[in-house]
Amino acid sequence: MPPVFVHGIGLRTPLGSEPHDVLEALCASRTAFAPYEPFRVAGLRVPIAASVPDESFPASRFCASDDRGARLLEAAVRDALLDTCGAGDLSALGGVAAARVALVAGTSSSGVGPFCDSIRTGLPRAHDDTRYGSAASLVARGLGVTGPVLTTCNVCASGALAIAEAADLLCAGIVDAAIAVGFDPLEPFVAAGFDALGTLCEQPRPFRAGRRGFVLGEGAAALVLSRSPQTVPSCRGVVLGWGSSSDAHHLTAPHPDGEGLMLAVQRALRCAGMGADDIDVINAHGTGTVYNDAMEAKAATRVFGARTPRIPLYTVKGTTGHTLGAAGAIEAAVSLLAMRAGVIPPTVTQGDVDPACAVDLVVGSPRRVATHATLSLSAGFGGANCALVLAPCPGETR
Repeated sequence: MPPVFVHGIGLRTPLGSEPHDVLEALCASRTAFAPYEPFRVAGLRVPIAASVPDESFPASRFCASDDRGARLLEAAVRDALLDTCGAGDLSALGGVAAARVALVAGTSSSGVGPFCDSIRTGLPRAHDDTRYGSAASLVARGLGVTGPVLTTCNVCASGALAIAEAADLLCAGIVDAAIAVGFDPLEPFVAAGFDALGTLCEQPRPFRAGRRGFVLGEGAAALVLSRSPQTVPSCRGVVLGWGSSSDAHHLTAPHPDGEGLMLAVQRALRCAGMGADDIDVINAHGTGTVYNDAMEAKAATRVFGARTPRIPLYTVKGTTGHTLGAAGAIEAAVSLLAMRAGVIPPTVTQGDVDPACAVDLVVGSPRRVATHATLSLSAGFGGANCALVLAPCPGETR
């Protein structure tokens, strides 16, 4: 496949909204975990979360909804357009017709809050925001996007899959520009499910012995994409390849041998026209659960073989929390920002090394490295997997 160019990045995370500030917080190992009142009221055993600060939600320009998910989506999309060419609307796309623009959103929780409110109160919502696709439709209408508007809900792989779907639309010639975004708000109903499964904890320990689970977070990341560097003058990085798969194994547990994730990585490398030796860094899914981290390490070993312990690997979920449908998009954005800065953010974790996770985990302090290609991984309940091969803009490797 031809490369897909990233022209703008918009972020809303528990660590901030400015890309530089987010990367700086990650490199400083700053965490965003705190007691979260809605989780306490809902009776969760672990009422800890990483929420987006209220001041990160500007007044809405065109999204006629008070739903937190829709506001996250709108804010990230607006910032991505501003980052592209200084305008928070489609004029940032250099004259690309609205009918040739796609908006592809990935989420796992959007619409759940408004739906629960409607059930609890017995009152209909004033706005149509109780479906997974409602937020994307609202933002598309506000922007005037008349090309494809899609919502993908493949749980924790949704954000990465939105980028992959947008890249497919571009490479197929269906659109000339696309806005790919992953977003998810904190929803007590969703959190209660994870709490019942025993996957929530107060402090994640990705890839370490004694890990027990994750802290939920919320956020959004949007990327403005095109298949030509001439579409708009700005460049934030390149999506070289993408691949997805299904484990077809279990409702919640990943395939223990990493079968599905391995297939997604192989497909992403083939899409990029690259081999395993071309990958310099891995941005792992890294939830901190017993099964996920061991599975990821095994999948990496099956792809990279004896080279696996020499490939730097990190995960941001020890600081941002697990942002579910937003995670893959946020981590893609972080990968691009980190490569451009020539750093690898450290993984915030603790505990003894786990022999089942024989990887070169970056911990303690940022690692300075010139990165030509980062592999960003996402894996979700039900065995949904996505792998993205990302690179700096041509000539920007540090």
